[in-house]
Formats: sequence, C-alpha cells, structure tokens
Amino acid sequence: PDDNAENFYDKVISIIENQLKRSAHAEAEVEKLKPAFAELHTVCGGKAKSLFAFFMELLPDDQRSQYTFQMWVTMVMKLPPKTKEIALDHFTEQFRDAMDVTDTAQDILPKVQKHIELNQDPAAAAAAAA
Repeated sequence: PDDNAENFYDKVISIIENQLKRSAHAEAEVEKLKPAFAELHTVCGGKAKSLFAFFMELLPDDQRSQYTFQMWVTMVMKLPPKTKEIALDHFTEQFRDAMDVTDTAQDILPKVQKHIELNQDPAAAAAAAA
C-alpha cells in the first residue's frame, strides 16, 4: 500500500548501493594487506588461534569479550568450530567479507606487523593466543 519509488529506493536500492560501496572498499584495502597477511600466515603456520588473536586486536576493547574462538571460526571464518588451521586464501576472503567502510589497511597493517613479530617469538605467540 505505501510502496512507491521513494520507499523502494530507501528499502532496497540504498541498501544495495551501500553494500556495493563496502565491498569495493574492502576489496581495495585487502589488496594492500595481502603481502602482510601472507607473512603473518607463514610465521604462524596458518594456526587458527594465532589468526584469531590478530583479529581480536582489531576489535574495540568493549567488543572483545563478546567473541569466543569458536564463534569467530564459525561466524567470521565460516569453518567448523574445531578448526586448527586456516588456509591463507580462505582467511583473506573471510577477512575481506567482515570489513566495513571504516576499516583501512593503514590502521590494520601495524597490528598485522605486531602479530608477525609475536609469532616470530614462540613464547610471546603462545601467550597471546592463550
């Protein structure tokens, strides 16, 4: 009854436009992150818990307690909850799909570097992933 062109735009088209902007932004930012992601993946051996520790660092402090490892693996990585290792391509794709328009490679790269360094020091990596 109250469906018209303006309502259709607000309810459907604007949502699609926003999603397309988010997707294009995420694709461009992930391209900048791929070399660092490859290095992180190499030094941690693709261990899901190490990748989770990195991902958690990206969340605001007040949101970190809301995620468990199993939730992240299932909901963000879209893998079985007992997954031990994540392929680089899969991690990169799912990371891209979880990004929003406020996420930038410039903000993410220092955190990737921190986790590369943590994983180069096995004692530090174990402590961070625990």
